[in-house]
Amino acid sequence: MASEPPLSARARRAAAVLLKIAGAVLAVVVVVGALGAAFVSSRYFGAAIEGELARSMLQAKHRTLRFDGPLEIFFWPDAGFQVSRVSLSEAGSSQEFAALDSARFSVAVMPLFHGQVVIDDCRVEGLKAAIVKHRDGTLNIDDLFVAEKPSNARFTIDAAAIGIGHAALGWIDEARGTNVAVADLDVSGTRLQADTAAKTLRADALALAGRIDGTRVQLALNGFAASPTAIAADRAGADFDYSAADTALKGSLSAHLAVDPQGGTIALERLAGDVGIAHPRLVKRLELPLRGAFQAGRETARGDLETRFDESKATLKFAVPRYSPPALHVDVDIDRLDVGRYLAPRRDEPQQQKTRSSALDFTALDGLQLEGTARIGSLEIAGVKTRNIKLEIRGTPAKLDVRGVGAKGG
Repeated sequence: MASEPPLSARARRAAAVLLKIAGAVLAVVVVVGALGAAFVSSRYFGAAIEGELARSMLQAKHRTLRFDGPLEIFFWPDAGFQVSRVSLSEAGSSQEFAALDSARFSVAVMPLFHGQVVIDDCRVEGLKAAIVKHRDGTLNIDDLFVAEKPSNARFTIDAAAIGIGHAALGWIDEARGTNVAVADLDVSGTRLQADTAAKTLRADALALAGRIDGTRVQLALNGFAASPTAIAADRAGADFDYSAADTALKGSLSAHLAVDPQGGTIALERLAGDVGIAHPRLVKRLELPLRGAFQAGRETARGDLETRFDESKATLKFAVPRYSPPALHVDVDIDRLDVGRYLAPRRDEPQQQKTRSSALDFTALDGLQLEGTARIGSLEIAGVKTRNIKLEIRGTPAKLDVRGVGAKGG
C-alpha cells in the first residue's frame, strides 16, 4: 500500500497542536470563569449575609449590628470569611457595646466531611468591648448567651494557631463603683485540639499580654489541658510590672497549675521566680528569688514563700480566712537583717516632698484587714544589734499597729 502523503501527517500534527491549544484555552476560560463566579458569589453572599445578620440581631436581641466594611465569603481552597469594621450596640440602645477592626476565619474543606474542623486561620484585630454588671446583678451580655438545647453532634477541632491582637476590654460594676480596664491585649494559642463530645481542650501554649489599669501583665500556659473535671498546665507563667507613686514592683513567676472546677479549688505547686522592688528609701533595688506554693478555694486561700537576699533568709506563711470583707493573716520569719544595707537614711527635705517620695502607696489594698506576727533572729539598725525580736501586726496596710512583744540586746 502506498504511504500517505507527507502533507497529511503534518496536517494531523497541526490539528493535534490546535486541539491542545484549544483545550488549554478552554481550561483557562473555565478557571477564570470559576474564579470570577467565586468572586461575584462571595461579594453577593457577603452582602446578603450582612443584611440577614443585621435583621436577625435587631429582631431577636434589639441590638444594631453594623458593617462598615465588606463581609467576604470564600469557599475554596479553604472555606471561611473575612470582615472589617464591625460594631454591635447595647440592647435597646444606639450606644456601642463592642467593635472590631478586622477578623478572618477559615477552615480546610475536605476534613469537614469526616467530622473534623481544621482551622487554618483565626485572627481578630482591634476588638473593643465593655462588660457591665448592673446594680440588680444582671450583665449587659446576658441576652447574648441564652441557653439553648445542646447538640448531640460530635466533631473535633484542630487549630494550628489563633490570635487576638490590640484588644481593649472593660469591666464595670455599678454597685461597687469599680471600673477595670484592660488595654493593648494580645491573646494567642498554638496547636489547639478540642473534642465537643468529651468536652476537652488541649493546647501546646496559650499566651496573654496586656495592661490592667496601667500595670503590664503577661501570662503564659504551656502544656494546657482542660475537661469538665480538671484544668491543668505543666507550666503557668506570669510576668508583671507594677508601679504606684514611687514604688515599683517587677517580677516573673512560674508554677504547675491544677484546678478542680467542681470542687472550686486552684493550686500552684513548685512556684518559683523572682521579684524586684524599687523605692527611693531603698539603697538599691531589692531582688528577691522566690520559692513556694499556693492553694485557694471558694472561701479561703493559703500559701507559703521563701526567699534569700544577701546573707538573710526569710519565710512567709499567709492565709486568707475570708474574701469578703478581705482579711489576711501572715507569719514572717527572718533569720537576720541589717536594715542599714537596704534602707537609706532620711534626708532633710520639705514635708510635702518627703510625704510624696517616701510614702508607700497601698490604695489598691483599701479595706484589707491584716494581722500576723514577724520574727527576726538578729536585727541590726545603725550599728545596734538586737536578737529574738517578735512583732505583732494589726490593722490595715494604710494604718498598721505594730507592737514588739520580745527582744534581747547584744
